[in-house]
Amino acid sequence: MSDVQGPKPTLRSRGALAVALIGIAALAAEGNAVSLAVDRFFDRDESATRESFFRSLTEEERGGVRWRFRESERSGVERWEPVLKRYLGKAPGATILVYLFPDPATKGRYTGSSRPADLSRTETGIQVDLDISAPREPDSISPVLASAAFAARDKRLLERPTLLVALGARACGRWWGRDVASFGAFAKQARVEPAEAQVLASDPDVSPVLAVGAAASWIDAGIEQEGEPAVVRTLAEAGAPLESALKRWAVRACARRFAPAPRRALPSGFLRGISYAMSNSVDGSYASPRSRETLLRVAKMSVDSISIMPSRRRDGRGNGAGGLRRARPGYVGNAQAADLDRRQAVRRRGRDAQ
Repeated sequence: MSDVQGPKPTLRSRGALAVALIGIAALAAEGNAVSLAVDRFFDRDESATRESFFRSLTEEERGGVRWRFRESERSGVERWEPVLKRYLGKAPGATILVYLFPDPATKGRYTGSSRPADLSRTETGIQVDLDISAPREPDSISPVLASAAFAARDKRLLERPTLLVALGARACGRWWGRDVASFGAFAKQARVEPAEAQVLASDPDVSPVLAVGAAASWIDAGIEQEGEPAVVRTLAEAGAPLESALKRWAVRACARRFAPAPRRALPSGFLRGISYAMSNSVDGSYASPRSRETLLRVAKMSVDSISIMPSRRRDGRGNGAGGLRRARPGYVGNAQAADLDRRQAVRRRGRDAQ
């Protein structure tokens, strides 16, 4: 067992902080002066839990890739190592480090994202954070692993997060249950296709599902016409030539035929449903083991349907924050580290004020 370091920490004691902020808002509304300090006991408790988790990880190197995991998550290595190896080929490039997490709540608590997989740049190479409990369909992990392989060979691709994940999705052939080749035409027909400039900028106001799917389709059209090496070189370069190429590829992709989305018949009879709300915390979210256990109990009752109530918040800079992610939407980049630095600065000011 190795004493390894984990990914950079995220905000701790979220539940306690949420309660405190509600109280602060109420007091402020009554005109009371309010100050906030971090409870050292709970802060130490969560720090110890996090450190204990990462101390329990062991590290193995396979084919130049470093895997960090607990023995209980070893099945994740067996499942995903062949997938990553297939995309890496014989020239893996930069070092890739993969962390395995048992469920989305644990991943969200320690990385700031509950997505099935996330890709980021580190000082020494490429890092992938992976939730081994993610469903097989839609497969949201293989595209990230393929993206990591491309980024390991050319780190310039990390500067364009959406295009990098789109390149990985194109290598997989499918994205969110749809054929990549026809995704652009499908999005255009539905009038939800993103603009090329939005994809280039990884615009947080554009759904990553649509942006990546459409861009993957454009890239596929470009590869069909110009070949993969030429397209990858173009994606790695910045400036007007890249945007011009995306426009050219998009026209070709959107001219393709596509199959309409399959329709599902409405259920017959009366639905015995309940409203199923989540709490604004990692452990009380829809993606948590607690939620899964609750749904299993509900399924044993007379209930046969649920109504969920997802929400989306926006910060002062206009960046969306969906689910448990505290950074801008997107699978790749350093936004998480910048967000962490900002929160740590707030905590330092709180200590200085004591």
